Amino acid sequence: MKISCIDIGGTYIKSGVLEDGVLTDVEETPTDGGGGARAMLSRVAQLVRQTPGVERVGVSTAGEVDARTGVIRLSDNIPGYTGLNPRQILEGELGLPVAVENDVNAAAAGEFAFGAARDEQDFLMVSYGTGVGGAVYIGGRLYRGRAGSAGEFGGLVTHPEA
Repeated sequence: MKISCIDIGGTYIKSGVLEDGVLTDVEETPTDGGGGARAMLSRVAQLVRQTPGVERVGVSTAGEVDARTGVIRLSDNIPGYTGLNPRQILEGELGLPVAVENDVNAAAAGEFAFGAARDEQDFLMVSYGTGVGGAVYIGGRLYRGRAGSAGEFGGLVTHPEA
């Protein structure tokens, strides 16, 4: 299966293609190319379309993501992103199944499965980039909390000029 992997950050969109456990075609594109959050999501769709045969899309994104609906509940570092539903928008543009997760939750899942936390059941992950984010694993599972944002350590913006 060929999966387009997209990471939407406050400064860059990183993309690649995962096939047979191998990541290829890694690219980095500025997040703000003008036109706001909807235009940014159109750029994401263009990145996916560059690779023929993609069957699914996985998106990790800055901001608080409602994992059930795919809606961005809050985005401090991507103007106009709060309230949008990237999953719905991208599925409509691409006609492919799209999964959307908070970027630090996705990174923590990767560390749990393949990296530094693979032998751990309980851990915290803190990410420092354009903003500061976090994720919490308890008992080998991502802990979202009652409101779904337990690991969001405040959505602190560290580079407001980006």
